[in-house]
Amino acid sequence: ADALLREGMALERPRESCRDPRSVRFVAALRALYEDRIEDARRTMGDLAQAAEAAGAVTTQAFLAYSSLVERRAGSFALALALADQSHDVALQAGREAAVPLALHLRAQALAHLGRAAEARAVAEQVLAYATATGQQYRLGLVDRGMLGFLALSEGDARAAFAILDPAADALAARDPGEPSLFTFLPDAIEAAVETGHVERALVLLERLETPATQLG
Repeated sequence: ADALLREGMALERPRESCRDPRSVRFVAALRALYEDRIEDARRTMGDLAQAAEAAGAVTTQAFLAYSSLVERRAGSFALALALADQSHDVALQAGREAAVPLALHLRAQALAHLGRAAEARAVAEQVLAYATATGQQYRLGLVDRGMLGFLALSEGDARAAFAILDPAADALAARDPGEPSLFTFLPDAIEAAVETGHVERALVLLERLETPATQLG
């Protein structure tokens, strides 16, 4: 797979790749991100965002959004917040309302990691309302429920966290997400289950967390 990606990147023209959210370079950046090769992901996604912005391409918003995700995974939460806000502004300026929830979701994640819990919760609830209204409860809704559970747990309210995260864990299991790192709330769900005395439930969730990881090697 790596050899094919390198070959594809060699054949792909940079001006074309910055206009295509399914470009080989974008796929390579995502692969690097989920393999925790953060510097590779940062470099490739940043190059795509800069090239798209210079070309006035509509993909600028998407590349900024994923750059925010890269920086959050890297622990650069202030930069992740700035990139999420840039993505949000570009989406509004381009009239791409459908892209706004992703930018808001990334903003909420960055705020949560910066310890700005009240702001993060307000933004996450805004995204949840959008997800419910548009039938996107699975991807947008689950991830933001995970964030609300994380906030409750970080504030010491394990009971509230369990009430939010346990149903989300069942919804996640029913859909088989494929890439478990996309839904990082399962460890929080396990912690909330243990802290509220639901030990058997915690063991079930732990098995769900470990099984996909084992299958992926």
